[in-house]
Amino acid sequence: MKRIFILFYIIFQSLNIIAQSTFNLRMDFGFPSAIARSVIPVDNTVTGIITVIDTTPQYRIGILFSKFDSSGNILILKKTTDTSEVLSTIQEPAFFRDQNGNYYLGGTSDGYDFKRKVFILKYDSNGDTIFLKKYKHPSFPQKDFVYLSDIISALGGNIFIAGNATNPLGSSNSDLLLVKVDSQGNEMLNKLIGTIQWNEYAHKIINAGNGFIIGGLRNNTNITTQNYTYRTMLVGIDSSGNVEWTWLSPESWGLRDAARDMVLLDDGSLVIASGIGHEQQRPSVNVVYFDKAVFKLNPQRELEWEVVFPDPELTAS
Repeated sequence: MKRIFILFYIIFQSLNIIAQSTFNLRMDFGFPSAIARSVIPVDNTVTGIITVIDTTPQYRIGILFSKFDSSGNILILKKTTDTSEVLSTIQEPAFFRDQNGNYYLGGTSDGYDFKRKVFILKYDSNGDTIFLKKYKHPSFPQKDFVYLSDIISALGGNIFIAGNATNPLGSSNSDLLLVKVDSQGNEMLNKLIGTIQWNEYAHKIINAGNGFIIGGLRNNTNITTQNYTYRTMLVGIDSSGNVEWTWLSPESWGLRDAARDMVLLDDGSLVIASGIGHEQQRPSVNVVYFDKAVFKLNPQRELEWEVVFPDPELTAS
């Protein structure tokens, strides 16, 4: 309940921001193209991650670590690239700051041999690299496609990576990827969670007591082009990386989007940002559009309430 009050406080306070002095700066970082991906506000400064977008050798795709003061002036700007692989946070940037002031960034690393890895990049408070570590598919080199969705810190300084990877027994279907590393980036666990019959995708991982919850999606787009099944998926993980429970939205709920964000309340309830899907007929492959939705599950993972934000122009047949 406290977090809900905080949410409303932020909304109402935002009404006052319109009258405050603000700025809108266009910045040239010295590269043909750059996209701001994620920011963390700390002590009147903002630390951000910027992805450099270019394929020419002198502007190899890489990562900019940047720090700004409260007026938008650049305080720190440092670039990280790899001579043999392309570092990117284009898909799902995951960025956080620990209690010691260090920063952790997760992303993907594409080799010129067309092999993909996920990586964690650790910075100190000045943006200097402490380590850059990469992690392969559990069945590498037979399977090599991996995709990072989110990272989170755990007790003892360990880091958990949630992502997706090709099922080693399937031709194209996806499993959840779970990687655990220590505070120095050394791999402690690398495993897949899923079934060969379905696609499973991770989107978010959050702390939950002595373990974690991965929020994601299960669908059947790997085996059909119509009459889809989309179900919101939650997986409870203990601190050792073992699956404790799995929850799927009931089929009676219809097409449901992934758990794209989650808040765990003090009583064990979960507030989840997701969506309600609408399948639309197409000549060859049907498509699914989603109305945004937020719903709450009680500690027994039963639906307590739901709010839908429909977009009739997007989902109209």
